[in-house]
Amino acid sequence: LESIGYAQSMAYLNGEKPAGRKTREGLPGLEDEIMLATRQLVKSQRTWFRKQPAIEPFQLDPDRARLLEALGALYS
Repeated sequence: LESIGYAQSMAYLNGEKPAGRKTREGLPGLEDEIMLATRQLVKSQRTWFRKQPAIEPFQLDPDRARLLEALGALYS
């Protein structure tokens, strides 16, 4: 119930305004709030991932064999 989009939609439907900032009226304001919450989530995820030393990025198609090998090593 706190997911992005749902929380902002419920606040909009309940007539709640975000504290500390001005927003546009109506659906454009709701869209702005959802986009802002999305950007904030992305920023916190990027910060979290940067702090994880064992994270190894991959692309599914080109790195499929390497990924399967790494997963096999984890679960064997």
